[in-house]
Amino acid sequence: MPADPDHAIPVGATAGADDAAVRAVVDVLYEYAHTLDGGDAEGCADCFTDDGVWQARWWDGGDVPDHRFCGRDELVGYFRRIVDLHPPWTQLHLVSNPRVRVDGATATAASYFTTVGAGQPVGSVGRYDDRLVHDGVHWRFAERTILARVD
Repeated sequence: MPADPDHAIPVGATAGADDAAVRAVVDVLYEYAHTLDGGDAEGCADCFTDDGVWQARWWDGGDVPDHRFCGRDELVGYFRRIVDLHPPWTQLHLVSNPRVRVDGATATAASYFTTVGAGQPVGSVGRYDDRLVHDGVHWRFAERTILARVD
């Protein structure tokens, strides 16, 4: 479920006690991109809960076949395949316009992504819809849905 734009806390807004939590959630969005782009499949999987889900859908809502991975082993396997296709720092995930809503130990986030490679045109664009949980120490993705836009 995407963050509710009418009730989201914009990054940089005064949000009282939630302000630090919002920044911590946004940091997870960026950590995912940095670890994946840097070739660290294990580190990317660390952004997820042990039973976390990564899934891809088309912008119109249809499922992308064979693009749903559940649990650490499946996530690490998928991220390793991505790293094999795109060695470290040859593809960059640019994350923008994060909108975050924190409710206790849960949060939702919606952000845009663009992938680019050196000397190549834009690879993909779309939106991340995330559900995160705080495990007592860190915020982690319980579910990350990629809405891929293909024109």
